[in-house]
Amino acid sequence: MFDVLPTQITQLRGSGDGAACVDAAVGWARVCAAAEAQRLSAIAEFAVAFLTSVDEDMSLWAVDEEDDVVAQIGLAFSVSPRWAMGDLEIGAAMRDRFPKLAALFLRGEITAGLDCRITS
Repeated sequence: MFDVLPTQITQLRGSGDGAACVDAAVGWARVCAAAEAQRLSAIAEFAVAFLTSVDEDMSLWAVDEEDDVVAQIGLAFSVSPRWAMGDLEIGAAMRDRFPKLAALFLRGEITAGLDCRITS
């Protein structure tokens, strides 16, 4: 993802170099955005993998396949089903509808907030 990480705060503290602090903050924001894009992309890939491997016997289950995917995502991240569904929808939109946007997000060139506003 990134060959070189931005400067850490322990190296900047007390330096008085404001420009270096701003550069580090921007760099870490890009790292965070890219990590969030990876997380959302992995969620979407999990859903695809799960839904393509569902047995026909699942038709007898009390919940449908999509609800099961959302429940598993929610459990994995300790979030509500609504939150899990939102993450899944964003990841799926990046994967299926906005691959060029996803590429920018995966490189950390746009923020998670901007990606969410566009894909929602």
